[in-house]
Amino acid sequence: MRGKGAMKPAIRKMAVLTEELMMEAGRKSSKPLRRVAVIVAIRNPLVGRFSRSLKSLIEMGGPLGVFMAGRLLEEFGRDAGVTDSYGKAVIVGQLGEIEHGHAIVTRPFGSSVRGALSATAWMCSNVKRGVMGAKVDVPLAYKNALAVRSHYDTMEVSLSDAPFEDELVVILAATNGGRLHARTGGLRKQDVMGHDVYVDKAK
Repeated sequence: MRGKGAMKPAIRKMAVLTEELMMEAGRKSSKPLRRVAVIVAIRNPLVGRFSRSLKSLIEMGGPLGVFMAGRLLEEFGRDAGVTDSYGKAVIVGQLGEIEHGHAIVTRPFGSSVRGALSATAWMCSNVKRGVMGAKVDVPLAYKNALAVRSHYDTMEVSLSDAPFEDELVVILAATNGGRLHARTGGLRKQDVMGHDVYVDKAK
């Protein structure tokens, strides 16, 4: 998982969480909502010291995003077209900084994921500090247009033995659709004209 000039993420553990929701409010759905999260616990190379530059973590995100998106796609039959919503989150171990979590999933992590999932919209994110077993809600939204209300959702994720104090738990999640029986109005997926464009500007 080494990109050009990027430090290789030291993955201690990976897990894949799959949820299938067949019914909401007592009403069945003709198409179950499938939520999938790929979760990795990696060593935080900047733990225990303050570094003005977060370049090593930021660059590490590129190959990590490629790896996690590839594993995620395996759960959707290797078909990016099946994925509809996506989101990311990080749980920072107690010796790390919140900023470390944001660094690992900013670009180029996001750009790698967008490319793999044929997505264009900005990806929702959540970062928190936590102990082993801490839970985090991964925010989800439609991958090509953030304004589609039916796809605003969350997926709760945790690992029982992570993060260690010197680790980051990184989560990438995707779904095959919006909420079951969504009816809050607003822009519908089928009415989207064009798509959001995330401009990945150089520093």
